[in-house]
Amino acid sequence: MKTIEVPREFTRKILDVLKRRYATKFSRIWHIESGLVGLFIHDEYVFRTSSYQTISVVVEQLSDTRKCAITVVASGGGGGWLNLNWGSHKAAENTLIKVIKLLVGRGLECNSESNDEVYGEFDDFYKDILTESGDFVEDTDD
Repeated sequence: MKTIEVPREFTRKILDVLKRRYATKFSRIWHIESGLVGLFIHDEYVFRTSSYQTISVVVEQLSDTRKCAITVVASGGGGGWLNLNWGSHKAAENTLIKVIKLLVGRGLECNSESNDEVYGEFDDFYKDILTESGDFVEDTDD
């Protein structure tokens, strides 16, 4: 499990990324008195274990704070007699944390043609994120 906090002004774009890429099974956002809570559940096939794993993402933004907390939990994905995941959980969690950090790090600059999109094509942005490298140390492992 990994948790990251980001400035609340990035919440809308992060929720958009999660809806598009990390919600193959379930996606729901609740607006409540004390803020916002989002839950996204995604499944993917992991080649190294020849099995499926799920990635659950919880987004919490309380109205009295300037931060948005995002928690990522990968589960399942074990394979073989001992049901080992061979690091696929950590890799899935790290990939999503990397996506979020790069979104925030780039400041979500808008495309010159449109004020609503970060890139002309969303897949171009996602492809750029997955090919960039960088080590991040602000994550919390639980």
